[in-house]
Amino acid sequence: MRIFISHSTRTKDDRVVLSRLTAGLRAKGYDVFIDREIHAGEPWRWRLYHELALCAGAVVLLTEDTLRNSKWVRRELDILLWRAAFDPELVIVPVILDRTGTQAIRQAGFNELTETQFLQAGAGELSPEQIAERVVARFPATRAPTPDTEMNKWFTNITLVLHKIGAPHPEQMIKAARALGVRAEDFGEVPLTRGYHFLAHQFLGHATDFSTIDAVEPLLYCGDRESLARLVGLIQPTWVDAGASRPLTRYAAGQGCVAVLNARDPMIAKQYYLRATCVSPLADSAEVPLAVGEDVVGELVDACERTVKRLLGADPDLDEWDDLPADWVRNGPRSAKGARLPRFLILDASQYQPHTVARAVAHVRERFRWLSVIVLVGRTAPTPEEMTRWGLTDATLLEPPLKPDAEAQARGVINELRNMIERVGSR
Repeated sequence: MRIFISHSTRTKDDRVVLSRLTAGLRAKGYDVFIDREIHAGEPWRWRLYHELALCAGAVVLLTEDTLRNSKWVRRELDILLWRAAFDPELVIVPVILDRTGTQAIRQAGFNELTETQFLQAGAGELSPEQIAERVVARFPATRAPTPDTEMNKWFTNITLVLHKIGAPHPEQMIKAARALGVRAEDFGEVPLTRGYHFLAHQFLGHATDFSTIDAVEPLLYCGDRESLARLVGLIQPTWVDAGASRPLTRYAAGQGCVAVLNARDPMIAKQYYLRATCVSPLADSAEVPLAVGEDVVGELVDACERTVKRLLGADPDLDEWDDLPADWVRNGPRSAKGARLPRFLILDASQYQPHTVARAVAHVRERFRWLSVIVLVGRTAPTPEEMTRWGLTDATLLEPPLKPDAEAQARGVINELRNMIERVGSR
């Protein structure tokens, strides 16, 4: 069982805790990875993402200084909580090494951590040996096989596509790895059978940007158009911050949500739900069409309901609500095996007065509690006062908010990836 230890130990006492904890876990037979084992100069993203994806459990050492100054620990915890949304068996033990309260940690953006998960070590109230003993006790001696979660399917699908594209062309795969920042001494991993899984982690650990174009370019003449399009479709939402998309994973527990995103393009909202669902083929979204007329509130409510019908596979012009499966309307659609089919309603709030949006969203949430609503509010992230005016006080603002140029850059990179495939396919 592999355990990941996330830390930013700055004091002598904290380093002693880390040392005792590592020794205690290994003495019990656990395979432990800590980020100080990464070679100097090695890009953190690909190795850490690889380890974060493989671990069966994690320990996160937290202090007030860590929450304030360590962006790496925060990033690692974001990814772990994102994984936990799909894998309830993943054990995460946050250890508080000072007198920071659990409420402060939740306010830092980690609301999913429950009170029972925390181990309060205080400021020297527990010895390093006691901390190690209590942490080890949290982990089972063995772990059931990893469930076939959406995240595992995502990795597997990218691996399969990479193998189909790159198996006859290992030298081109190495060029792709180089563009993603993989070290030269690790290029030998890439052509091996396990190398495709390894490279899949690199694509997912690398936010989609212009270097992604450099990584895909060597593969353009290695595979058919369909395989290349699948690869781009699978990796395109990695530019979305994992923590920002995490609120949208509530669908996995049968809950919908209202999420506010400071963007204008519905395509950007789709990127967020694709990241949240691990590009699940079962997930779907629909944009609410613009409502016009004298009764804008009534028209918008009707437009929302018609869009929900489409998300349920119905024809809004032909099918009445009584024609649809009552359980789907009440609890959301499911597959024949009982798997939830994630559905997202995208609403451009910038087209309406705040009270109009408030009433429409309230109606949708009251009738379709299973449905997630992504509300687009334009470039600027709303203040709490503006959220109140929009009637979105119970909504979740997807944070960190998008930077001013992020929407245009993401759109440009994704369009270029798609266009490269089309240009090659048409020659």
